[in-house]
Amino acid sequence: MTDLQRQSCSEILNNSSFSGKTIGRNASLWSFFLLHSLSFLKSGGRVAWVLPSSLLHADYAKKLLDIFCNHFKHIYIIKLAERFFVEEGAQETSVILTASGFNKYGEAKGNLTVSSVNNVNDLERELNKKSSNNIKNIDEFKFELISKDIKDAYLSITNNPSSIKFGDICLIKIGLVSGANSFFILNKETINKYSIPSKVLYPIVARFSYLNGVRHNQIKHKKIFERNDRSYLLSPNYEQLSCYESVRDYIYSLSSYEINKNKTFQKRPNWFEPNHGIDSIIPDAFLSYMIHRGPRLVINQSNINCTNSVHKVFFRDKSISYKNKIAISISLLSSYSQLSAEIVGRAYSSGVLKIEPTAGKSINVLMDEKIIDPLYSLTNKIEELLDREEHKEIRKLVDNVLIDNNIITESDCERFSLGIDQLRSERYKGVKKYHE
Repeated sequence: MTDLQRQSCSEILNNSSFSGKTIGRNASLWSFFLLHSLSFLKSGGRVAWVLPSSLLHADYAKKLLDIFCNHFKHIYIIKLAERFFVEEGAQETSVILTASGFNKYGEAKGNLTVSSVNNVNDLERELNKKSSNNIKNIDEFKFELISKDIKDAYLSITNNPSSIKFGDICLIKIGLVSGANSFFILNKETINKYSIPSKVLYPIVARFSYLNGVRHNQIKHKKIFERNDRSYLLSPNYEQLSCYESVRDYIYSLSSYEINKNKTFQKRPNWFEPNHGIDSIIPDAFLSYMIHRGPRLVINQSNINCTNSVHKVFFRDKSISYKNKIAISISLLSSYSQLSAEIVGRAYSSGVLKIEPTAGKSINVLMDEKIIDPLYSLTNKIEELLDREEHKEIRKLVDNVLIDNNIITESDCERFSLGIDQLRSERYKGVKKYHE
C-alpha cells in the first residue's frame, strides 16, 4: 500500500462502527474495502465479492468473517478452481463471498457455508442451492471437502489420548533470514572461484528438498556440497572482512543500490553478517515449509543451521532421547498426521501445501510409549523408501505400527488415505491433476 492508502485504511478502522473486533492494521487492502462497504448497506442488504484465496486462511480474514457473521443472516464462500485472472497477474485461486440479510446492529448471528466448484456454471448452480451445510467458523472449511465418515474418524482419533498437537512437543520458528539467499548461500563452484576461506563459511540447509530421509548429518551435507548445490552461508564479521581480500571482493560485488534498498540488511549491525543473533541458533530438527505432498521432519544430527525456506524445530523437552525424536519424525508420516497437515495447511497458488509455523504446531501426531521402538526400527527402511519416493508405501508401513498397537484401525487408515487424496486433488484444482 501507499502511505495514503495506509492512512485511509487506518481511518476506516478508527471510524467504522463495524470494526469492534478489529481486523488489524496489517490486513491486505481488499479487507478494508469489505469493512468499509458495510457502511453503505441498508437493512436486509446483500453483497457479493470476488476475492483472493487468503480469505480462507489469513488471520485478518477470520476476524473480518466474524464481523460479517455478526451482521448478515447468510454468508456463503465458494472456492473456484478455474483461474480467471492469470493474464492480469493474479496467480491465486479466486473465492466468491456472498452475504445477505444485513443488520447494522450486529444481531444477525449468520450462517456460514463453504464449498468448492470447478467453474462459473457450477458456481451458478451452487448459489441457487436451496439448502447447504453450515459450519461454525472458517477453520472448519476443509472438512466440507471430505466425506462425513472421514471427518468423523479423524475427529474421533483426535480425541484419543495418543493424539497430540505437534506444537505441544515442539517449537517451530522460521529459519535464518539472509535477505539475499542467492548471494549469501554459496555452492562449491562459487567458493572456489572467489577463494572464500572456510573461516567465514557456515554449513547451512538452503532447501528442504536437499534433505533425504528422517535425519541429516555431516556426511549427507558433504554430498550436497560435492554435487555443487548451495550449502554454505557466507557470514564474515567486520574483522574477517578486513583480513580477507577475496571476501571483500565478493561482498562488494553487490552494488550500493542493492545494499541500501534491502530492508533486511538495514536491520543487522553488519549487513554482510547474516549469521548473527537469534538467526544463528541451531535447531534440533528441520520441518518442510512448502511441499507437494505432506510435511516431513528431519532430525538435525549435523549441528548446522537452515535458511527461512525451511522451518527450525526445537523440542520442548531438552532431555528427549534420539530414539524418541526419530519416532516423532516417523509418526508424522502416518496417514493420520498427513491428513491433519492437509486440514490445517494452506494451498498456495501453484497448488503446493504451505505450512506456516502456526499451522505446523496444529498438526496432530500419534505418540505412545509402546510405539517408540517399533517406529524407530523402521528408520532405515523409511529412508530407503523416501529415496525412491514411495510415499504410499511409507504411510502403509507407519500405519501398520499404529494398527498393530491398537492406536488406530485399518479402516481408519483407509479413510485417512482417501481424505489425503481428496484434499490434495482439491488444492491442485485449476493447476494440474494431482498424482501421488
